[in-house]
Amino acid sequence: MTPFARSLALLAGLCLAAQADAVLAQQAPPQKAVHDQYEPSKVRRTRLQECLRDEEPAGAYCIKLCQKGYQLVPKSDPPRCRSIEPLPPGQLGGPIRKETGAQAKPSDFKPRTLSGGEK
Repeated sequence: MTPFARSLALLAGLCLAAQADAVLAQQAPPQKAVHDQYEPSKVRRTRLQECLRDEEPAGAYCIKLCQKGYQLVPKSDPPRCRSIEPLPPGQLGGPIRKETGAQAKPSDFKPRTLSGGEK
């Protein structure tokens, strides 16, 4: 093989390698899984009130537990519930909706009166 043919073959190999890199770079990156999400309802409670059985405490609020098939997203502000199973490929998640509904009222709170202070 002559030096000219050898350099021509080397140049052709470099061109093929560059094209292969360009083709790999054009491929779409793998898509992240998309989950359905919603914001659970929350109620502000006083220090003397406790959360109900279907709520969990989060600071000054009691947050309704997530529906079946959903889990609480850790460290999310505001709190969010996310579906355990991702949406089917190609389906986009909608806007984050807010859970609405009537929450049970806490038991009637009767403040204590100080004895001896009233005349």
